Amino acid sequence: MTDLRFVTVNKSDPKFQSYLMGTVQPDLRPVPAKSLNIGRSDELVTFEMKLISEIQKPSLLAQVSEILKLKSYVLILFPLFFVLVKNISAETFYDPVSLTFAVVSLLFI
Repeated sequence: MTDLRFVTVNKSDPKFQSYLMGTVQPDLRPVPAKSLNIGRSDELVTFEMKLISEIQKPSLLAQVSEILKLKSYVLILFPLFFVLVKNISAETFYDPVSLTFAVVSLLFI
């Protein structure tokens, strides 16, 4: 088990940018753990120093999910599903082409 080190750096510290960019030490990477007063001159960031070998790359599915923001599609598709079911059950569904264009445009927004 490795010894975890935590380092707190002030924004005015000359090494602040190198901690943010992860270039402080060649075998360790600073991982932000806690931030205080973000965006102000007295900003403090606590970094956890981890060995490069301990840092695992996320799976391809997790990366794609974050890039495409798949969680937010529920906010679009769930109400759309209820409107579609309501219109089909009330037999007021007349134009499937317009619906298809609307769904595709919503997904690309």
